[in-house]
Amino acid sequence: MGHRIARIGFAFVGILALVVGGCGGGGGGGGGNGVVYSNASLQGTYQLVCLGGSQANSRMISVYGTLVADGAGMITGTTGQNDNGTPGALSTPAPEPYSVAADGTFTFSSLSGYVVQGGAMAVLAQITDMARPFLCVLIRREGTYDNSALWGDYHMGLIGAVDSDARAHWTTTGMGMGPVAYDGMGVGTYPDVQRNDDGTVGVQGGGNANYSIAADGVVTLGATWEGTGLGAVEAGGAFMLVSGAAPGPGAMLPYMGCFIRGGGGLDDSALAGDYLLGGIQFDATTRDVAVRFGFVSADGAGTLSLDAVRRNTEGVVANELPVTIPYVVDPSGRVSSPGVEGAVVGDGRLAFLSGSVSNGAGPTLVLLIRR
Repeated sequence: MGHRIARIGFAFVGILALVVGGCGGGGGGGGGNGVVYSNASLQGTYQLVCLGGSQANSRMISVYGTLVADGAGMITGTTGQNDNGTPGALSTPAPEPYSVAADGTFTFSSLSGYVVQGGAMAVLAQITDMARPFLCVLIRREGTYDNSALWGDYHMGLIGAVDSDARAHWTTTGMGMGPVAYDGMGVGTYPDVQRNDDGTVGVQGGGNANYSIAADGVVTLGATWEGTGLGAVEAGGAFMLVSGAAPGPGAMLPYMGCFIRGGGGLDDSALAGDYLLGGIQFDATTRDVAVRFGFVSADGAGTLSLDAVRRNTEGVVANELPVTIPYVVDPSGRVSSPGVEGAVVGDGRLAFLSGSVSNGAGPTLVLLIRR
C-alpha cells in the first residue's frame, strides 16, 4: 500500500518509542454489565501480551511485560519485545500516567482501550489512520502460582509471522486434531495441528516441550514449533495468553497465542453476554495486516452479533458492516463457526476464534473478552 505507516510505539517498550493513536468502536454510557469504572478499577500487577506490525514496513513485533497500576493514575513496569525475530532485553522505562473513565475507557500514554471484568483484564488496540495495527491484552495477577496452575487439556489458537520480512503469516488451531495437554508438573504435549499459511491449510506435527510458571504467574513455554514464549496464566488455570517475545535463544518470529482449558457439559449457553472483541487478521492475497476492535454480543443460543467493530488495515481505518454469525459450543468448550474454530472458558468470560480452517482465507485470531 502506498500510504505512509507511522511507527508503532508503546511507552513501556522503551526502545520502540511508539506513536499510537486512540481506538474506536461502539458503546458508551456505563461500563459493561452496568459496572462503573474509575482509576481505582485498574489496580495491581498485570501481565502484558501484544502483537502488531505491518507488511508495508516488513515488520512484526510481539511484546511481553509486567505492568503495575497503582489505582490512582500511574503505571510502572518492565517490558521486552521480539522485533521480527530479534528479542530485546527487558527494559524499565519511566512511570506513565493512565486514566479510566466510568464506561471503562482506558487511556495509557498514547494508547486507548477498555478495562473489562471489573479490572481483571484490559484490551488496547491501535485503530487510527496512518498508524500501524497493534493489539495488547492485560491480565491481572491473582495470588501465587506454580507449575500446577497449568494442567489438563487445552484448546489452542496461535497467530504470527514466520519469515524475515514478516510477510508470511500463519495460524494454528489445536481443536479438531486433539488438545494440548499440560501435566501440572512442567511438561506440555502438543498434538498435530491445523495450520493456515497465508491461505493454505495443512497439518503441522506436534511434540513435547517443558514449561515453567513462576510464583508471580509468569509462564515460560519451552521451544517447540511455536518457539519460546512468555505469558500469563489465569489464577485457576482456565486460560493462558502468551507472546513470542522471550529474550535470549529459542525465540521464533513474533506471535500471540491463547490457550483455554477444555470443560465438560458445556453448550451454546456458555458463550453469552456482551464482549469486547480484539483480533489480528492477515489477508491471504495482499498480506496486509489488520487489527479488529469493537463490541459484540452472544445470545447464548448460537448467534454472535458484530454490530460495532472497526478495523485498522495497514493504517486505513474503517467500520465493519454489522453481521450475525452462527456458532456451536460442544461439551468440551470447543466453538465452531463458519471458517474458524475456537474455544470458550466454562464460565464464558473469555473465548477465541482462530483459523481460517478453509483454504483461500487468511490467518486470523480473535479474542472475545466479556465486559
